[in-house]
Amino acid sequence: MFFAKLSGQNIRKNLQVYLPFFIAMILMVAINTMIYLLVNNVGMETLTQRGGLRFAFYLGQIVIVLFTWIFAIYANQFVMKQRTRELGLFHILGLGKRELYQIVLWEMLYGLLLSLVAGLLSGFVLFKFTSLVLMKMLAIGEIFTSQITMGSIVVIFFEFFFIFSLLFALNCRQIHRTNPIELLTSHKKGEQEPKARKKMTMIGLLSLSIGYGIALTIHSPIQAMFYFFIAVLFVLLGTYLLFIGGSITLLKFLKKRPNIYYRPQSFIAISGMMYRMKQHAAGLASICILSTMSLITIAMTASLYLGRQAELDAEYAYDITFTPSVKTPQVQEATYALAQEMGIEITDSLQVQTRQEIPYGKEANKLQWVSDSDSSIRGVTKLFVANYYRFMTLDEYNRVTHSTNTLNDNEVIVDQLARSSNEKTIAFQDSQTFQVKKVTNQLASFFQDNPALPTIVLVFSDEEPLNHVLEETISEIKTQQRVIEKEYRWSFNFKEDDSDKRLQFVDNFSTLVQTISNQRSYSYGLKFKDLAVESNRLSDASFFFIGLLLSSVFLLATTLIIYFKQISEGLEDRRRFIIMQKVGMSRQEVKQTIRQQVTMIFSLPVVVALSHLLFAFPMMKKLLFLFEITQVTIFVKATIGVVSGFILLYLLVYVLTAKVYYQLVEREG
Repeated sequence: MFFAKLSGQNIRKNLQVYLPFFIAMILMVAINTMIYLLVNNVGMETLTQRGGLRFAFYLGQIVIVLFTWIFAIYANQFVMKQRTRELGLFHILGLGKRELYQIVLWEMLYGLLLSLVAGLLSGFVLFKFTSLVLMKMLAIGEIFTSQITMGSIVVIFFEFFFIFSLLFALNCRQIHRTNPIELLTSHKKGEQEPKARKKMTMIGLLSLSIGYGIALTIHSPIQAMFYFFIAVLFVLLGTYLLFIGGSITLLKFLKKRPNIYYRPQSFIAISGMMYRMKQHAAGLASICILSTMSLITIAMTASLYLGRQAELDAEYAYDITFTPSVKTPQVQEATYALAQEMGIEITDSLQVQTRQEIPYGKEANKLQWVSDSDSSIRGVTKLFVANYYRFMTLDEYNRVTHSTNTLNDNEVIVDQLARSSNEKTIAFQDSQTFQVKKVTNQLASFFQDNPALPTIVLVFSDEEPLNHVLEETISEIKTQQRVIEKEYRWSFNFKEDDSDKRLQFVDNFSTLVQTISNQRSYSYGLKFKDLAVESNRLSDASFFFIGLLLSSVFLLATTLIIYFKQISEGLEDRRRFIIMQKVGMSRQEVKQTIRQQVTMIFSLPVVVALSHLLFAFPMMKKLLFLFEITQVTIFVKATIGVVSGFILLYLLVYVLTAKVYYQLVEREG
C-alpha cells in the first residue's frame, strides 16, 4: 500500500497537472456513455422503424470512440511530460524502475476509478439532457427509457480499462527507455535551434495544393463523395507538414531579414518561438484540424437541417402526385368521393401528359442522350451532371397553361426553373436543330422531382418532331425496341390543418390507388409531401443532432488542448520570464512580448482552419446535393453563423486559458 499512498500524494501535490487530464477522461467517459445509451436504447427502435436513423448514431459512436483513444494518448503525453523530473528524483533516491512502474500503475488505477465513477454519473445526466433535446427536435414524444443497464456499464468499463492499460504501457515504455539523469534533467533541456526544413515545407505545400485543387475542381456530387476523403488526407498531411516544417522555414526567413528581426519585440518573439516550434507545431496543427472538423461538421448538418423545408417546397409543388402508366379517370372520381367523405377539400388540381424523364448531357454544344444502364463511375457521374428533359406537345402545353402559343416544326418552347438562359437554339446529337421561340417558367416546378437534378420541359409543335428526336438520339429505341412511355401525371393539394387527419387521408388514398390498379393491372408512382416532411424531419434532425454532438466533442478537445498547451508553456516559461527581466527588460515589456508571442501562436490555427473551410466550400456544397440541398443561400448563411460563433468561442477560450498562462509565468517573477 506504500506505493498506493505515494501515488495519491503525488496526485494531490500535482493537481494542476493531473486535473486537466482527469477532467478530459471524465468527459470522454460521459460522452461515450451518453452515445452508447442513445444507440442501444429501446426507444431507438421507434426511430429506426420511422426513419432508419440508427446508422447516423452508429457512425457518430464510431467517430467518438476512435477520437477518445487518440485524445487519451495526447492528454497522457502532457501529464508524463510534466512528471519526468519527479520520476527522475524518485529514481535517484533509490526507487528502481520496477517501483516507478508501480507508482504509475496506481496513478492509472486512480484515474480509471475516478473517470468511470464520475463519467458514468455525468454520462447518465448528459443522456437525460440530450434525449430530451433529441425528442424535442424530432417531435417524437417520450420514447427513450431512463436506465443504465449492467451491459452498458460493462462495455464502458472494458473500453476505458483497455485505454488506461495502453496509457500504462506507454508510460512504462517511456520510463524503461530513459535513464535516471535524463528523467531528472529533462525539464531543463532546451530545444536546439531547429534547421530550416525546406523539403518538408515543399511537400506540405504540394500536399495542401493537391487537396485544395481536388476540392476546387470537383464538378459533380458523385465525384465529391469519392474524392472527399482523398482531399481530406492531403489537407491533413499538408497542414501538419507546414506547421512543423513550414513554420520553422518562415521563422528562419524572418531571422535573415535584419529590418524585421533586429527589433526588440520581434527579436524576442521570433527567437522564443523558434526554440520550441516543433513542440508548438504539433499541438497547433491538432487545434487547426479539430477546428476545421468542427466548422465543417456543424455547417453541413445545420444546412441540412435548416434547408430541408425550402427543398421540400421546391420538390413538392403539390401535396400529392399520382403518375399512372395509363389514363385513370376512376382514380380521380374515387378520390373526390373519399375527400368528401372525410370532409377534406381538394384544390389546385392539375393533369398533364408528357414523355418520361430523359437525361441529356451537353457535348460540343449539342445535347447527347446519357444511358442510365452505364453503371461505371463515369456513367453515374454523367447522370449527375446531366439535365433531365421532358418532351410534350404544344396542344397539351397550351391546355395546361391556358395559353395560345404557336410553333413551327423547327421551333420549341423551353420551360425551366431558371429563366436566365440565353440559348437561341437547341441542338441534338445526330438530329436537327430547333430554334428557341420562348423561355418561360410555368411547368418546370411541377416536374422538379429532385432539386439536385434540374428538369427542363421542351415543347414541340406536335408528335412528329418529338418522336423524330427520340428515335435519332436514343439508340436503344432502335436496337432494343425501347419505348419512351407517356406519363400521365395528376397532382393536387388538399386543405386540412390536422396533421393526423392529413396522414390518414394520404393512407386512404394510397389504398384506393392500389385497389384500382390491381383491378386494371397498370403501374403507377406516388409522391406524398406530408410523408416526405415527416421522414426528412426525422433524418435531418438526427444528423443535425449528431453533428452538434461531434462538433461539441471536437470543440471540447480543442479547448483542452489549448489549456494543456498554456499550462505546459507557462511552466516552461517561468525561467525565461526571470531571465528576460535580468537582462534589462521591464516587467511591462516582458508581458507585452509574451502576449505578442501567445497571440501569434493561437491565432494561426484559426486562420488556417478558415482557409481550409473556404477551399472546402465548393465540395461541401456538392456533398449537400446528395441530400437534395441546393439552396446555396441557406448554406452560406449557416456557414457564416457557424464561423462567427466559433470565433467568439475560440476567443473566450483563449482569454480564459491565457490568464492561467500569465499566472504561471509570473509566479516566480
